[in-house]
Amino acid sequence: MIGNDIVDLGLARQTTHWKRKTYLQKLYSPSEQQLILESSDSIAMLWRLWSMKESGYKLFLQSGGNPFYNPTKIECSLRSISDGSIQIGSFTAETHTCEKNNYLFSIAKKNLQATFKSKVFCVEGENPSEVSAYCHHYIIALISREMRLPSLLFQLRKSKSGAPILEYKDQAIETPISLSHHGLYGLVSYAVPHPFPGQD
Repeated sequence: MIGNDIVDLGLARQTTHWKRKTYLQKLYSPSEQQLILESSDSIAMLWRLWSMKESGYKLFLQSGGNPFYNPTKIECSLRSISDGSIQIGSFTAETHTCEKNNYLFSIAKKNLQATFKSKVFCVEGENPSEVSAYCHHYIIALISREMRLPSLLFQLRKSKSGAPILEYKDQAIETPISLSHHGLYGLVSYAVPHPFPGQD
């Protein structure tokens, strides 16, 4: 299982009104608020913590957790400039965050040693449904090229928790995939099983 989240920092800097009264209190714990306020780049820290929460929450749902909306229940801890962890009650996950000039993203895993591939890409589309369709097409094209199989034999659907499920010849493939997008950027994290189920 894997969770991810990406943030378009250009868009975030234009639209985040984090100094508005009660903004931080609704989304971040007191210790997280302190990290944001003491950071040399408060916007980047705010969104780093948010991406950790989002990626960890996706992993929590995939692990059978019940949906909720209370971001302060997802507690972030930082160990270094890139590594940290999240905790939701007794559930914990390791996170890794990568920050570039234009975006940042976080990956959440139960074990940071687990091997996954992640790819950042530019999204296309005029509305949410077009963007979502583009992201699904991108993932299928990416994996089909890697596996050297026709993309028409693949499809993506959502699990009950909202996680993408990859299918090949209408057969669900037991491989973790996480997808997110924000602003100009999308992110897919995945592992391709070997040998590949259903491959002739």
